[in-house]
Amino acid sequence: MNETCGCCEGISGLTPLSTANRPGLPALVYRVGTYSSFFQSMRARLSSLRLDLPADGMSEADPQRVLLDPLHNLTTRDASDPALALLDAWAIVAHVLTFYQERIANEGYLRTATERRSVQELAQLVDYMLRPGVASSVYLAYTIQQDNVVLVQGGAGAPLGGIENVQRERIVTIPHGSRAQSVPGPGETTQTFETMDTIEARSTWNNLQPRLTQPQWISPQNPTPLSELRFKGQATNLRPNDPLLFVFGDGLMQQFPGFVADVTLEPEADRTKVSLQTPPWPVQTTTSGVNGNAPRSTLLAPARLRVSGSDDGDGVRPFGFLSEALGQLELAPSVPPPNASRLPRSLNETYAQQADVAPRLLLAMNPRLESVLYPALHNAAVTAPTSLQSVQALRVKAAPFGNNAPLKPITDRIGRVVDHMEWPLTDTVQVEIQIPAPSSESALRSASGAPIAMVAETTAGQTAQISIIQSGVTNSQNVPIVSGSASPPSVMIGEVRVDITINQLDPLNVAFTFNFAQPRRISLFVNKSRDNELAATIQGAVLHIPSDQSLRDKSRGVLTAIDYAANPNGQPQIHLTSELPSTTVNPLVVALDAQYDTIVHDDWVVIERSDIEQSTRSFYQVDKTRIVTRAAYGIVGKVTELTLKPSQADPWLKATDRSLNVYRNTTIYTQGVPLTLAPEPLTDRAENGSPGRIRGDEIELGDLYAGLDAGRWLVVSGERADISDTDGVMASELVMLAGVRQDVQKVALASPPPSSTNGTSVSPPMIDRPDDKIHTFLRFARPLNYTYKLPTVTINGNVVRATHGETRNETLGSGDSSKAMQSFGLHQTPLTYLPAPTAAGAASTLEVRVNDLVWHKTDNLVEQTPTDRAYITQTGDDGKTAVVFGNGEHGARPPSGPENIKARYRSGIGKAGNVNAEQITLLTTKPLGVQSVINPLPATGGADRETSDQARRNTPLAVMALDRLLSIQDYADFARTFAGIGKANAQRLSDGRRQLVHLTVAGAENIPIDDGSDLLLNLRLALQKQGDPYQVVQVAACVVDLLVMKAQIRLQADYLWEAMATTIRKKLLEHFGFEQRELGQSVFLSEVLGVLQAIRGVDYVQMEIMDTLNEQAIQTMLQQPQSLADALQLHEHIAVPLAAPAVGTDQIEPAHIAILSPDVPDTLLLTELKDG
Repeated sequence: MNETCGCCEGISGLTPLSTANRPGLPALVYRVGTYSSFFQSMRARLSSLRLDLPADGMSEADPQRVLLDPLHNLTTRDASDPALALLDAWAIVAHVLTFYQERIANEGYLRTATERRSVQELAQLVDYMLRPGVASSVYLAYTIQQDNVVLVQGGAGAPLGGIENVQRERIVTIPHGSRAQSVPGPGETTQTFETMDTIEARSTWNNLQPRLTQPQWISPQNPTPLSELRFKGQATNLRPNDPLLFVFGDGLMQQFPGFVADVTLEPEADRTKVSLQTPPWPVQTTTSGVNGNAPRSTLLAPARLRVSGSDDGDGVRPFGFLSEALGQLELAPSVPPPNASRLPRSLNETYAQQADVAPRLLLAMNPRLESVLYPALHNAAVTAPTSLQSVQALRVKAAPFGNNAPLKPITDRIGRVVDHMEWPLTDTVQVEIQIPAPSSESALRSASGAPIAMVAETTAGQTAQISIIQSGVTNSQNVPIVSGSASPPSVMIGEVRVDITINQLDPLNVAFTFNFAQPRRISLFVNKSRDNELAATIQGAVLHIPSDQSLRDKSRGVLTAIDYAANPNGQPQIHLTSELPSTTVNPLVVALDAQYDTIVHDDWVVIERSDIEQSTRSFYQVDKTRIVTRAAYGIVGKVTELTLKPSQADPWLKATDRSLNVYRNTTIYTQGVPLTLAPEPLTDRAENGSPGRIRGDEIELGDLYAGLDAGRWLVVSGERADISDTDGVMASELVMLAGVRQDVQKVALASPPPSSTNGTSVSPPMIDRPDDKIHTFLRFARPLNYTYKLPTVTINGNVVRATHGETRNETLGSGDSSKAMQSFGLHQTPLTYLPAPTAAGAASTLEVRVNDLVWHKTDNLVEQTPTDRAYITQTGDDGKTAVVFGNGEHGARPPSGPENIKARYRSGIGKAGNVNAEQITLLTTKPLGVQSVINPLPATGGADRETSDQARRNTPLAVMALDRLLSIQDYADFARTFAGIGKANAQRLSDGRRQLVHLTVAGAENIPIDDGSDLLLNLRLALQKQGDPYQVVQVAACVVDLLVMKAQIRLQADYLWEAMATTIRKKLLEHFGFEQRELGQSVFLSEVLGVLQAIRGVDYVQMEIMDTLNEQAIQTMLQQPQSLADALQLHEHIAVPLAAPAVGTDQIEPAHIAILSPDVPDTLLLTELKDG
């Protein structure tokens, strides 16, 4: 120990001080004294100096000795005395010497060394090289100028029939090493990145646009109900309730009407969206199996109820949706293969029928097809045309003539209007019949109440007076009533022949038969149905009339009046008056209610009747039209008369239709104007109830793209659709193209219902979508992890991998073979190291040439022969790298020559290269045709060089694994020394199927590590190369648990809280920061108190909270009604778990690390505890 009480100063010597050191100290005490101790010791020796010398003439071995006190007379202690000044000078010399002696002693041990060179030299003793850091990697998406095309003039001799003026796109080559720079943010500097491969780029690949629209498939065979459709343009003049007609042909059941429910203009696409009130035809939907997909809205409904928070009475929680969405938000992007050489390839898929390899082979064999092959494919009509001939907007809505006519007046015998009735459809004949009635009242009755035959008493042998009034002319004649057994006489009254007979089998009936000139026959029966009551039957309509009363009936458009009374002579008689139709209505000749000049030949006519129980529609085509003046039903008008073509369907007018009421309930739609269908957006109709989504391992593009090769990098970007109750979350994923096919879309036909025998559903047959064109389908090596909203998706195909660092070409100097260990420094710093699957995890970009001959880097020159062209590199504390050649014995000397030593390398490394997404936008190298560049994904994997503290921890590990992985601990030790990795822990676990090595890692200085980053990819490759290739190894990033602390601290007197609070925070962040903690390291309350109490000025500490928070804990607490503060507690011990199998799954939970994060200051709350 160096500490002394000082009570003996000036009396005895203080030096040499003790240099004993206990184990584990961060620095060695190796000074035997300081200036003050040396000076005081020499002053004390002035009076105590005794010389033991042999007596005069005696040798050193002689026992006779003489004690001398040479400085006895030097009694002054004045500092100005030359003797004391000399002592002061030697005390200074001793002070300086012991200082550097202590420094040298400390630099000789790994734990205590402070100089980076010392740590580096000590590490080299065990063949460990300090990790130089590693450059970040990123993927750049280039945009090519759109006008970068070349016109190719075709002709008669051109391939494929002489396609003329085909635009052939020029291919832009982006060479290896093309440079781009980032736009620095506050406190940042510009970072340079260079491409690692040479790629071919095209303007059409700037955005491989997913298919947003498709030809509308309007057909009864489509299993999707037709609820809306789209037309080109915005001037369709359609309004709600307008009729549409879908024409599939001229035959029966090939026309379907529809009615507009809503019209929406879509100006961005220059089209009109039309919603239908009901589907035009019944749909035979496909049957879902037992595990059918439920609609997305149904699946999300419970989530929305839970998120609302209304069930706990506390109102809506603003962050409540995170409890449901956090699992999706933290979902990592998909991880593609590391490079194209590791892409699995299948012969069947590569040479599939619609694979892009077929046209590529044709182009290779016949280059003349280059400009025309793909355009020909794109424009070829390879699918059957749709069966829909046209969709027509029926502009004329009319009704038959007479639909608005007033009711027909009914007059009595003297011409007074006593009632109104409906008009008959056609011209009528008024018939008046007078026949004798029974002369006595008793003749009308019977004892049993049965009807009595009229013929028994008065009718047989009598005559009936019949008058027929037609077109204002009255013809009357007496017609004898004969028995049914005799042939009735045929009497012509005008144009009507009348027969009256008595039915021999049923003598109650007297039949009057009227045969008009046209082929039409009307029968009227008169009979006695009950006592004191007669009945008349006209064409099946029965009318009853009691004795001495009259009855008028207006049913079926026919007026029938019956009087049963005595005539003026007192003789009883039956007087019957009826209007009978004289002609039939031709359903193919329709007079409209007005004049319509725009109706032309072959226009479709839809006649809709609503007077029956189920509305019916009949379809006809116009044969001819004419303008006529029509007078009927009490009105006169100039109207359009349509002559319709015969139809295979039943006529729209039935044989039983007699009344004008049919016209009043009939609507006629005609004058069809064809509308041009527009492609429908895919957002309207998608599978599985989730419209407009991009997911999985295949994307259908909206065009045909040529030249895309398997193994090409693509970046898919867009707004995520898999996060419930929130919008606007943008994401990007890097994918590798596994295959391309040029095909058309497949659609399912309406399938029959499930078989009644076994109840299983029949898979619907698949067909090519009608009117579809050949377009491109992309297949990825790995499925997308995210689901995107289709309209927001962009796919950039001009993507290339790039790494941090700028290439330099320098002349280092002139070689001199007469000098050993000749050294040359690089002008730019720092030297770039790229991720590599080596034991170090990084490979230098330095290439040294002497006389244009490459020399090779080695870790040590000792093993090199005099002829080996080798060199080593040395990096100083300032980051400058020097190239050191051999001495001629260990490694060759560079030959002499003027400026013959040249270097090519890249400069730039570390965390500064981990730039954000879309921050690299400056083109430093701009090949012809390139317009811009951007990084859709952030740069990752960049790590600074190994610090001295990290090297102290890692150097012993180098002699444990020795770059060979045998034990479980070897995996952790190897990973710890891998460039870019800061911490590692390995466990032997089981995933439920097999034993494996689970390795949890954390980035150096806690840099973020993506699962698909070059850092992890190279680490996995290095583990496989250095270890057992058959050993299954899982590598995962650690889970960070944030420590939350709250403490009240009382300070000692005279200390200012503002200054102390900063010091206390700094000490806690240093002790519990990332660098000082390990994976799975527990946290103890005593440890926290020990750190706080060791701070000078801290008097008393009262801890209130010590807990941890991670994503799972936060997600659980968000689902509870209480706040996060309610869940935080004071723990004496916090156990931090290592990797272990997750409960209830076959997954393995990575190891955790508990740290205090400076990024969230509120995790450390400090308050001053005052007295009183």
